[in-house]
Amino acid sequence: MKVVIYQDIDAGRAVVVVPAYNDKLRDESLTESDYLDKVISKAVPPNVGYSIIEHTALPSSRSNRNSWFYDHDLGMITEG
Repeated sequence: MKVVIYQDIDAGRAVVVVPAYNDKLRDESLTESDYLDKVISKAVPPNVGYSIIEHTALPSSRSNRNSWFYDHDLGMITEG
């Protein structure tokens, strides 16, 4: 399952957006790509870089989630 990740500059941490793929109100005519575009347009602030990654790329432990930093160039999450 694909998720969207971006860096919240004000909070200093990564934000993970998990689309509601199984939402019964979702427009079924949208492809996965179109649906992700719609989610990004609503969830990611303007002029902020983001990446689309597989949920399996997220750390398995979420205990330090508030200290995650996503490096778009390296394509990885680090804990700050």
